[in-house]
Amino acid sequence: MRLIKMILLIMVFSPSACSPIRTARIVYTKAMGFPERKSYSYSNFDYRPDFELGFSSNDEIMLSFYQRSKRPASIDKNATDTSEMSFVVLLISKESGKLITKKEWPIPGKPNFLDLKKYYHRIFPLPDGGYVLLFNRNLQVLDSSLNIIHEKILDSFPKGYLYNSIYVPLHGPYFVLCQGLECVIIDYAAFKEVEKIDISKMQIRGIYEDKFLIHSSDENDNNINYLFEKKIGNVDSYSEFKLKINRSESETYLYDGSAMVFSNSNHTPYWFTIKNGETSNPVFVYEKDAVLSGLFMPALFARGPSPARSAPVVAISASKDRGWDLGLTSWVIVYDINTQQILKQTRNYNDFDYALSSDGRILAIFNEKKGTIKLYDIPAPDNVPTTDSKKK
Repeated sequence: MRLIKMILLIMVFSPSACSPIRTARIVYTKAMGFPERKSYSYSNFDYRPDFELGFSSNDEIMLSFYQRSKRPASIDKNATDTSEMSFVVLLISKESGKLITKKEWPIPGKPNFLDLKKYYHRIFPLPDGGYVLLFNRNLQVLDSSLNIIHEKILDSFPKGYLYNSIYVPLHGPYFVLCQGLECVIIDYAAFKEVEKIDISKMQIRGIYEDKFLIHSSDENDNNINYLFEKKIGNVDSYSEFKLKINRSESETYLYDGSAMVFSNSNHTPYWFTIKNGETSNPVFVYEKDAVLSGLFMPALFARGPSPARSAPVVAISASKDRGWDLGLTSWVIVYDINTQQILKQTRNYNDFDYALSSDGRILAIFNEKKGTIKLYDIPAPDNVPTTDSKKK
């Protein structure tokens, strides 16, 4: 009895026990127009939102999705103004959770799943606060209020190549547009091409200021892959490092121009960084389960990474297949890049997306089924200057 009383006294007068536990803030998106999920039929895209979550350069929450258009479709199916679907972008305040801007782009005709994937309707934040949008082969540069500054109709896809890809930098004046076997470096302020690159034997994986990452296979052995950098506008300017990597690895730039390599091979996902040509020690997403994965345990896999724009913070989504049709157990893990320590880990379920704010202080997780965005506070890395503070 005395022991129970002592435990109760400690709980009552302990500072940690008395301090309030802050739960995640919740933003409800259905009132803003996010459609309810009704079907996952790939032949009929009308009720599949196919959402994407992000943060703008001004740290507004950015949620984009498809929805059934409110505009009536024209009787003439060949008319250019017919529209049964729309691509919608919501800009939401991360402080108040209130809608700032909503804009809708009607999609002509009657598209299906493959059409929408093929033409890659997506919007990406630019470092200057604007956006780049690829929409029905219409490439647009938008200002911070989603108004058009520049636009161009792109050529049709080369035969056999159905997908576009865009790489937008965390910092810098250029973005990359890839179609078929060619990528174009574009100065988005002047909206002009700076350089064209043949990607028949390599892939561009990221861009940062005046350089971009290249993932290339060996000329004599396609099973051997290398990662290196190239300066924009200089054909012979390559980086000092030429790192041998696995084919299954993906790469991205971080806030300070260093690179991050992410591998999901053999069900043992891990990541490491490259700075000044030097590689860090690998960080296994599942440290305890890595050896047993694929042998005695359900498969482990991860996707990402999603780096913060101006802080040494990165988020990775990790999942474990529970087997026997039980679905996935998933987490979003936020790391301090420099110390490789976990800053936050949240449990999630199927059908979600996530993003980090520019300063890495907020993790947003969108739940499609509930139509909610949860905002989690992330502790700041200790004594690490951000890119903005360095410039000052």
